[in-house]
Amino acid sequence: MVSVGVVGAGLGGLSAASPAPNDQTRHLHQRRTSFIGGWNERCHPFTQTEPVEEIISDANERAIREALLITLDCTVSGIRSIFIGA
Repeated sequence: MVSVGVVGAGLGGLSAASPAPNDQTRHLHQRRTSFIGGWNERCHPFTQTEPVEEIISDANERAIREALLITLDCTVSGIRSIFIGA
């Protein structure tokens, strides 16, 4: 279970050095606190459905595919700009 302190630590907060909170700041603080409380009530252990090796392999394949598409797009754009003058 994730504690409020752990989840809330990354979201910042009001410090003694900050000016007195106005209505908007109070509302944001209340909404953030409510979200963290609800998250902690609904938390459950992560169930891994695939082996780690398969997840890493899929991620690597996806990254390579995206890199190739970006390279191809840049190359086509470069060629297009040469011929069209774009």
